[in-house]
Amino acid sequence: MRRMRAKVVAATVAAAAVVTVSACGGDSEEAAEAPSSAAGSSAEPGSADGNPAGERSDGSTPPGTELKLGEKAVIPYEAEQGDGMVAITVTAIERGDQAAFDKKFGDDDSAGIVPYYVRYTARNVGDVQLGHRDKIRLKGRTADGKVSNIVLIGDLDECVERSFPRTGGNTGTSIESCVLVGSRSGEITAVTYNRGSAGYSSDPINWRA
Repeated sequence: MRRMRAKVVAATVAAAAVVTVSACGGDSEEAAEAPSSAAGSSAEPGSADGNPAGERSDGSTPPGTELKLGEKAVIPYEAEQGDGMVAITVTAIERGDQAAFDKKFGDDDSAGIVPYYVRYTARNVGDVQLGHRDKIRLKGRTADGKVSNIVLIGDLDECVERSFPRTGGNTGTSIESCVLVGSRSGEITAVTYNRGSAGYSSDPINWRA
């Protein structure tokens, strides 16, 4: 099996460095986010379709919205066919399999990283086809409110990140996915979305247990 790759990228913001650990040889990199509550937590049964408070005029969830696991946020989503809308529901935060992580990603740069699985569903609620666009980049937050500056590129057998299918992805299409996040500085207790041009980069949406 091919040797997995790890990179350390110097950060230009307050964090000392961004650790990018790759299991697939990809070249994606992200800078650490500025700081903005549980591992092993999951949504209550029947709450996966919960609605956020205070939608904007376009139906999207306002920046800065605080949600519980199992509640949904609706975000703008850029696609080749036009701007769409996606409903995201974070359903669980689980501490990952340390042995499996170390076996697949293990090298000097990944030493001390504790993996977590963030499980979520995404549903196309807009009017455009979203086939095979960028994955939805959710990040972990530690108990002190800081966004983890560790970017993990790759999957484990128990946590595979998916995107909308290349063919399909029409209105009503849903996917179940899992994003692998990591921390060296404390337990991941919340999930954040801080991407896009709709104000979320400066005032993200957060899900907490």
